[in-house]
Amino acid sequence: MYVADAHALGWYFTDDPRLGSEAAHVLERSERGEFPILVPTIILAELFHIGRKKRISLEFAELLRKIEERGNFIVTDLDFSTIKKLPDVVTLPELHDQIIVATALLYEAAVLTKDGAIRDAGFVATVW
Repeated sequence: MYVADAHALGWYFTDDPRLGSEAAHVLERSERGEFPILVPTIILAELFHIGRKKRISLEFAELLRKIEERGNFIVTDLDFSTIKKLPDVVTLPELHDQIIVATALLYEAAVLTKDGAIRDAGFVATVW
């Protein structure tokens, strides 16, 4: 199981060549039904924000439609179980990253990310 960060999900849906080859492979395998991709709600909020600033060429409504239609994405809420994991990752400097990694810890998942802070922290396996 994998958790997607904003770059991974946004670049996958826009066919952006900056998406890491290993992350692209994982997302393609997920599309074939091999396993789900977890999408924390904070990632959707981040992509909404990025879209409003026109830093991604995908309309937010289209992003949500693709997530709903494809069937291999599971949107995870920022719930109490995730919040309880935050103290385990408090050394990560950004709250968004803490939530992503807390989600991965909760579901025992790897993270699809290019984020150096997440990769270097070593709390979870990462793929890019």
